[in-house]
Amino acid sequence: MKKKLALLLVLVMAVSMLGACGGKDEPETQAQTEAQTDAETEAEDDDVSNLFGGDEGSNYGPYVQSLLDLDYKGITDTYLELVDDTKENAESFYDSCMEYWSYILANNYQLYAAVQGEEGDTMYDESVHDALLQLTKDIFAHVKYEVADAVKTGDYYTVEVTLYPMLFTTIAENEIKAYQDEFNAATDAGEYGAYGEDEADTLAAEVAYANRVIEILSASVSQIDYDAPVSKIVKITKDEMGYYGISDQDYADLENYLLY
Repeated sequence: MKKKLALLLVLVMAVSMLGACGGKDEPETQAQTEAQTDAETEAEDDDVSNLFGGDEGSNYGPYVQSLLDLDYKGITDTYLELVDDTKENAESFYDSCMEYWSYILANNYQLYAAVQGEEGDTMYDESVHDALLQLTKDIFAHVKYEVADAVKTGDYYTVEVTLYPMLFTTIAENEIKAYQDEFNAATDAGEYGAYGEDEADTLAAEVAYANRVIEILSASVSQIDYDAPVSKIVKITKDEMGYYGISDQDYADLENYLLY
């Protein structure tokens, strides 16, 4: 199991199809309930400005901002003000999103000990998983984006989101590659026993490898820089239940520009 860096961007594009962040079933708000009741007697075109009690979509921008703040920074306040949901449920969205991104990082750096497989998986180590999850949270605490006010476009609203992709994976690239070469040489020399054959030896080696990579990456968080900003437009549309929100595809498009 030789170690080498993967292309994170490719992994992000592939795994983001899972839609682990965003794409929530939006909880029903009082304003949504009223809008649905009114829709029985009014034209649907008039409903779009009623979400969250906003005037002419004034809350759509803050709504998009609150989703990003929740998923990537764990900030729940504005989201809970706009959406009728519990703090516990909101925090679970954040936890799921961070698990999703920690899985991407684990694959990118081949941190097998951080990913729990099927029952009986002998490669998994909970302490490594937890350390990687904390690293993921530390990375995304630095995520940058700006959300503009909503603009009405025909019978729906659009919101412009400006993202500043984090140039994280290149920060410690040389140091990671050097350590991977060192690790590969050590396994070839038998320093980790019967690595790849004996379960205990393999787990010990994978834990040592993962802990060192996480240590290197953790020391790099404070050095995060950003690429040129990217502007994306998301649509606020109504689903079959009469709720307005961002489509899974639009949210996945935003995710592709968060981390390079």
